[in-house]
Amino acid sequence: MRILRKYLGLLMSFVLSLSLLAGCADEHAVLVGVSDEAHIQIIGYMVRELAARKGIECQMRETGSGIANVQPALENGCLQIGIEFTESAWRNVLQKKESYHAGDLGVLQSDYKKLGLSWYNLPMVKDHYTLAISRRLMLNEDINTLSDLLEVDDQLTIGAPTIFFEDSTGYPYLQSEYGFDFASTSNLPEDGLVQALLDRKVDVIPAHSIDGYVNKAELVILEDDLGVREDMTAGIVITKAALKAHPELAQIAKSIAAALTDSQLAVLASGVASDLFTAQQAALMLLKSKNLIVEKPMTA
Repeated sequence: MRILRKYLGLLMSFVLSLSLLAGCADEHAVLVGVSDEAHIQIIGYMVRELAARKGIECQMRETGSGIANVQPALENGCLQIGIEFTESAWRNVLQKKESYHAGDLGVLQSDYKKLGLSWYNLPMVKDHYTLAISRRLMLNEDINTLSDLLEVDDQLTIGAPTIFFEDSTGYPYLQSEYGFDFASTSNLPEDGLVQALLDRKVDVIPAHSIDGYVNKAELVILEDDLGVREDMTAGIVITKAALKAHPELAQIAKSIAAALTDSQLAVLASGVASDLFTAQQAALMLLKSKNLIVEKPMTA
């Protein structure tokens, strides 16, 4: 089963690479890679909206979730901008065996430079990767923390996208660092996780603290009382070639870094997930609230 999951994951990455290669033909637009996750899309649109006001054309390119679907395209030039997270970058791109800590940021940025990439850290966009269960299960089993979940994990099914079971910061990390050993696993698409949980097809799903769906009343985000994993921060990654062609991109990334917070992003991502507005509308709201975009007054 593990071999099959790995094969399917590689196949999906290959298919994605082919679709991105088809977008490499546009020599003028800056291609921004975004997954279907609302918080990623919002950051991507913030970049695009600010770039447009500096005369830089940016086009969004949809990728699968996870760094494995973004990093290869950045390195081969089929994307010019991506949104990544420190721990995933540290473990999966730089192949570091030890856990990432905030003091490692300088090393991460230096190593990314060697790959022809610049990492612009978003220090106020902190994300904690934990697990979520249904409110029904929480009440029935009195589960509020990861420690509580560890007592019954051998009776439960965890559901997640295929990449979660192969990514070294995903299920393997939960097994090696936390000691989880669920009764079974279920491969699910990102956009089907919550419904599968509510339909009782699975008992547990992974959850980012800035995911759009975490504020849904039916879900319970479990407290990481064990504190093994340090919060990740988001980063806007830009290729050397893109920065050479458009130096203004560096200032755009820095202005977002100085303004955006995880609490703001989580609230707006929830609005996008609930279809209250689009990710582009959320990005515009954030930029206007921070005066990064100033509307010109209408003249008579």
